[in-house]
Amino acid sequence: LNAKQQDITQRMMAVRDELAKVTGYDRYGSEDSATFKSASSFTQEQGDILNGRLTAIQMGVQVENALGRQIAASLQSMEQAASVSASTNTAVMEIRNMMIYTNSYLEDIANYSRKQYSEWGEKIDRIANKMSTL
Repeated sequence: LNAKQQDITQRMMAVRDELAKVTGYDRYGSEDSATFKSASSFTQEQGDILNGRLTAIQMGVQVENALGRQIAASLQSMEQAASVSASTNTAVMEIRNMMIYTNSYLEDIANYSRKQYSEWGEKIDRIANKMSTL
């Protein structure tokens, strides 16, 4: 039984070692793994290049976010300006209408004043003359 157990164990360990070679996994730790081997094969120059590219991507995302916030703020400002312009336009139209009404009233006042002067002017002159004789 011990011999059979040893044989089964040896075969299982052989299969395990084959799988470890294929997958890059090593039972002795992460230092011999495929990931560590590929990372440790980087040169300092390659690391610096990769670091620079990642920094450029990060800066691009930050610029994009800042630009998006600026565009949103600009759109909000433009909407506010349009709202103020619309209300100002309404006020100007109301002032124009009031001026038209006022001018028509002034014309009426001028017409009635002329009529009053022509009708009552002679009468007032006669009253003034009579008053001076008294």
